[in-house]
Amino acid sequence: MSVQITSKQANGELLATVTGEFGFETARELLLVCKARWQEGAKSIAVDMSGVTGLSSSGVGTLILLSELAGDDRFKLRVEHCSEEVRQLFSSGMLDRYFKAGAVTCD
Repeated sequence: MSVQITSKQANGELLATVTGEFGFETARELLLVCKARWQEGAKSIAVDMSGVTGLSSSGVGTLILLSELAGDDRFKLRVEHCSEEVRQLFSSGMLDRYFKAGAVTCD
């Protein structure tokens, strides 16, 4: 499984850990998991990308879609521990404009 939901953090936030190639299958899995958790009442989900080895257009599109879903303030989404390569993809493609300030953090 390339997307794993771990227990709630101290602040009640769920943590979704993504590993491997963030392609079509992983993107679909993350979207389904996040939607299910939000329907169950989760108010905040952090996506840990420290184990991501590559990011396809499907992965980027899913992150943008999740950000847009979170944009209505029903819940919060954070993308964290992005690699430098992923950070450059976001800044060079001007993808950060789809995310609220501070929602994407890179190591």
